[in-house]
Amino acid sequence: MLLKPNKITKIDLSQGLSPLKYDNFLDLDNWEALNTRHSATKDEWTISNNHLYTPVNLSESGDYYLKLNNIQFRKGEAEIVYYYSSAVNGGPNWIGFLFEDVNTNEQYMVAFFPNSSVQLWTFPLSSLTKKQEISFSGNAQASFVDGKKYLLKVEFKGHKIDVFVNGINVATLDDSSLLNYNKGFLGIIQDRNEEFEISNFSFKKINKPLIHTVGSSVTYGIGATNDWATLMKIKGENNNLDFDIINKAVSGYTTSDMLSSFENELQNYRPDISIIETSINDSKPTNSIDTDTTLSNISQMVNLAREYNSTPIVWTSSIFSKDINSTDWQESNWYFMQEANAKIKRWCLENGVNLSDVFTAFNGDFSLIQSDDLHPNDDGQQLIADTIYNYISKFNQ
Repeated sequence: MLLKPNKITKIDLSQGLSPLKYDNFLDLDNWEALNTRHSATKDEWTISNNHLYTPVNLSESGDYYLKLNNIQFRKGEAEIVYYYSSAVNGGPNWIGFLFEDVNTNEQYMVAFFPNSSVQLWTFPLSSLTKKQEISFSGNAQASFVDGKKYLLKVEFKGHKIDVFVNGINVATLDDSSLLNYNKGFLGIIQDRNEEFEISNFSFKKINKPLIHTVGSSVTYGIGATNDWATLMKIKGENNNLDFDIINKAVSGYTTSDMLSSFENELQNYRPDISIIETSINDSKPTNSIDTDTTLSNISQMVNLAREYNSTPIVWTSSIFSKDINSTDWQESNWYFMQEANAKIKRWCLENGVNLSDVFTAFNGDFSLIQSDDLHPNDDGQQLIADTIYNYISKFNQ
């Protein structure tokens, strides 16, 4: 039975590929106050000259959270300039950055305790748990002096968070149990019923987008100088569209084989985009796969990618000679792939799934195939790279 995927939009792709940066407190339109055990609302936060002032004169002292809306990605950095003052009640207790897993809505916080430590806490508020603490004791770079401003920054990548004060890496928090917390960012958090000045907020993606490819010997690049994934990365670098790419293709793999390892790869690599080959190996009679199974395998990989917030792109198979004649490759394989490609194209169109039609791009040109009448040669690999690159790059415009 086929699984119907969620609709995939141009925004999904552009967010995976485009540089993303949000600067400063120009207004509060993109922010909202979170509902917590305290009663601060967005209106009680104020902005003046691009500085954020946290709530004052509230009925109780406590934790106040300000959430930045509609900004989510796996890796990046966030920073603020923070004015430290001990004039009231001995100074601020702590200030921090708040993160969220978009799948579970669970939250965790990186908190700066001036002249004390950096701490990692997990939520919910009813059961706050301190996961890690790294002391500032004896670290002159992390000593907060009354009346001065400090640049506080976190760089986050999965479960690893590097913490900086004035450009100095003062702590690295790393907890593998937070692997699933790497998809979103909430905002800024502060403690106590006092006015704190925060300015020069910046939040941006610092990593190259990660593209994950799965497939057979065609994507592996057997017999060619370079596989198409490597060629596509080179093309991106030459056109100011830089990304990392990990090629997990295995020679001989069918779509069933690809599906069997697909979720584990998504868990391990957390790619922004997953590119899924329609494997020609499905057509081999010894693999006992029919075209409906091929389509079912493709649809399940598409749904898994979406569950892990990776944008899936399916591509139709490359061509091979109709006249090929060996134990595994005969004319019947050619007809199988014609039928499989047609079903996949129709299914992708009906379900809003991104499709790069590599088969059509080959246009029956067998000069792009090696002497084995099966695998793309160097020019064929370049054609695949160009076709898929041209598909994804238009969403970055």
